[in-house]
Amino acid sequence: MKPINKKGGLFFILLGFWILGVQAPPLQAMGTKQGENPPKTQIQKSAPGASDNIQVVVPVGTPVKVQLNQSIRIATHRSGQSFFATLKEPIRVGSQTLVSEGIPLIGVISRSVESGHFAGRALIELRLVRIMMPDEKIYPLETEPFRKTGRAHSLRNLGLIGVGAIVGAGLGNLLGQIPGALLGLGFGGGVGAVMAYVTGKEDLFIKTGSELVFKLARPLPLSFQAPSSISSK
Repeated sequence: MKPINKKGGLFFILLGFWILGVQAPPLQAMGTKQGENPPKTQIQKSAPGASDNIQVVVPVGTPVKVQLNQSIRIATHRSGQSFFATLKEPIRVGSQTLVSEGIPLIGVISRSVESGHFAGRALIELRLVRIMMPDEKIYPLETEPFRKTGRAHSLRNLGLIGVGAIVGAGLGNLLGQIPGALLGLGFGGGVGAVMAYVTGKEDLFIKTGSELVFKLARPLPLSFQAPSSISSK
């Protein structure tokens, strides 16, 4: 057997190392497991959450001008019933517009008081309770009441009774002097009282399209979706 020369031995040694290098498992990056991708270095957009929203608070006393979508009559509407309206002017804080006009609102009749036949004023009291934003979110709100009061009619009723009595007394006097006058006085006064009773009850109402101004009684917190300044790559 011939001895292997130096060049041939060196060739076989290098061949052996090459074979071992091919069969050896690849080295893994420090801190990662086999099968996992290394973390990306670019900034990615986070999932939508509370941090993506802008919180704004509309302060107490801010005016809210609305237009009624329906009429409200004291003869047919009672306390606790709802009504619908549309925002007539934008809600602003300083120079910033927070809510655009045309937004629907829901209100409630907080008081409905009928007038008496002879005395007492009619009263309608309204409050706004909810506002519906374009993103379909509904926010509760609390406003100071809007009030409409009927006219006083006690003096009017007394006038009707007095005029009836005077006319009756005059007619009675023509018919039978003093006794007739006394009878006419009583009869005329009674007729005047009946007229006052029949016509004295006032049907207070607010017509469709009326523009009403409310004021916030409590702060109104609103949440808006903020546009992201970081886009995913």
